[in-house]
Amino acid sequence: MAKQNVTFIERHVEKIVVGVTGAVLLATIVLFGVSSPNKIEVGGEELAPKDFYARLGEAANTARTRLRSGTLDPLPPVPRLAISDDKGPFERAGGLVKLEPLPTFLPPGTPIPGAEATGPAGRIELARILPPKSITVREGRSRGKIPPPELIPVGQSAPAVTPLEPPPDDHVWALVVAGIDRKAQKALFEAAGYEKSFAQLIVAAVEVERQTLGSNGQWGAAEIVNPPRIFATKVLIGAETIKPVEQEGQMIFTDPDRKYVSDYRAALYTPEAQNMILRPAIQDALDNPLAWAPPKKLPGFEFQLDRFGVRYPRMVGGKIVSRAGQVGPVGPTARPQPQPQPGANQARLEMEAKKQARELVEQAKTLIKNREFLKAQEKLEEANGYAQMLTERERKDIYDLMQSILKDVEQQKHELDRRAQIEGALSIQQLGEDQEPLWVTDLSVRSGQTYRYRVRVAAFNDYAGMLGHVKNPADAEKVLLKGEWSEWSEPITITPTVQVFFTEAKTGPNGGKIARMQVFQWSRGEWKETTREFEVGQKLAFKAAANMPQVEYDGTVVSVDSGHPYRPRARAALAADVQTDVLTLVNANGEVEERYAAEDKARLNAFRAITKLDAELANAEVDMGSGARPSYQPGGFSPRGPMMGPMGPGRGGLGDPEGGRGIFGGRRNRPRGEED
Repeated sequence: MAKQNVTFIERHVEKIVVGVTGAVLLATIVLFGVSSPNKIEVGGEELAPKDFYARLGEAANTARTRLRSGTLDPLPPVPRLAISDDKGPFERAGGLVKLEPLPTFLPPGTPIPGAEATGPAGRIELARILPPKSITVREGRSRGKIPPPELIPVGQSAPAVTPLEPPPDDHVWALVVAGIDRKAQKALFEAAGYEKSFAQLIVAAVEVERQTLGSNGQWGAAEIVNPPRIFATKVLIGAETIKPVEQEGQMIFTDPDRKYVSDYRAALYTPEAQNMILRPAIQDALDNPLAWAPPKKLPGFEFQLDRFGVRYPRMVGGKIVSRAGQVGPVGPTARPQPQPQPGANQARLEMEAKKQARELVEQAKTLIKNREFLKAQEKLEEANGYAQMLTERERKDIYDLMQSILKDVEQQKHELDRRAQIEGALSIQQLGEDQEPLWVTDLSVRSGQTYRYRVRVAAFNDYAGMLGHVKNPADAEKVLLKGEWSEWSEPITITPTVQVFFTEAKTGPNGGKIARMQVFQWSRGEWKETTREFEVGQKLAFKAAANMPQVEYDGTVVSVDSGHPYRPRARAALAADVQTDVLTLVNANGEVEERYAAEDKARLNAFRAITKLDAELANAEVDMGSGARPSYQPGGFSPRGPMMGPMGPGRGGLGDPEGGRGIFGGRRNRPRGEED
């Protein structure tokens, strides 16, 4: 067999295979070991897989931080309400109201954009909180069972255990009443660019500050008065501020802080909670509920307090009606009053009804001028209730006025329905009326002392915890916003619970002078009266009745004289002085006090009017028809933060066992050489 030659390929094929394999191996090492063949362009930059995933993690962390800080991009606009062009049964009211679909999910705590907001996110400046107005103060006293308030931390519910009922006790108080204007406050919120769901006053607490008149005639330092010194049954305890923390280079609020803000708002954001904060009920805790007597109306406000659950005595012809049906003074100190004849009583009732109807018509005319047609219609309907007692001309005037505003009333009703639809879509509750009262009952006053008060409201800050929505980051730290203080009230003097009146000087069995005094002592819910006599050198210590506690007056009788000249204040300048008896007392500090019998007799007559009124109120009928009461009753809920301060020491005075101006309430002469 012949020999065959070996070709070039056959001779070198092994080397070629080894070379190609090496080249592939080298390319694999370079492409997958040293660099990446797969890249993606992100923001103009090519990134390998490992770099891409690292960049993705950074973006996720940034988004999470922005969410926690509240710096969200604006959401799509919420569809607005539209009035349908379709005709239907509500055509006269202006058309059917259609509600377009809303988004089914929104991040919790995020304000809803597109709902008549004017300020961009991050540009909100918090609006000021308006002061209450028309502050009025009344004083009173009654026996009752007033429990201490329940302390409820934010985020927790009330204790399940019912507290023990306290024993009955005597209480004196100063009642502070004022009015707030929710409508004016809402206008300020909207002008500041608040989201519509945030443009409503949420009252977190009512704060009251008082000053005490000193013996030198100067007002003392102002002090905040809080529960339990003011009446409340429930007190919400919580911090007024939260602080952000730094995380990954940004300031954020932690999840517990955000939950705290949400819980605080939830505890306040109901009409019932607002009612209990502004108007804690105390009448049910008193044996004599009508002794707690705020005014029915406040200057500058249209509301009447009997519409807010306050009970008043039934009045006929300007006199209180007792539970037994008697008209006029009642109680142990009252004299029998002649009962009015049926005809005279009916005539007086008709006169009162006509007067009331005419006042209502005048109020309606004023409301029509101010284009408040719905309120005007209410006044006219109320006036029409007296139609049987009015003349034909007066009835026709009421009818004509009602007809003249029918179209305007329908338009305002339609606008209110439209607003209710919008607010319902945004889950906005109506927390209160445009104008409404607030009141505070100060139970820590001392008999005989003189006080004056001012109040303010602390409002919940809906932008708390939202750094991205406020211009000033510090505003996002404020959970509560302190409002402006009201003006100071007129002074109020708390009637001393012990009253002593010097009526005459007598000659005792031993020929010495004796001071005869009329003593009143308020205890167990009523005034006890008796007569006491004191000799020179005797300290004033007495009981008004056998079952009353002992009263120790810091005063000793040093002289009792007769025939002292005295000039009454109302006496003519040229008239001669009157002659009267004089009692001189001195206390442990050397202060001297003189009592004139003529002056004390006048004060005694004036004080009897107080005791008579207290007795009348204790036996009075409740006026059940004075106004509509709310469907929910106030329950004494009063939130409070950690701003409680101790009560400052009072300036005690001569005679009052608890300090004050003294049970005599008269003149005092300082030791010689002491300046006023």
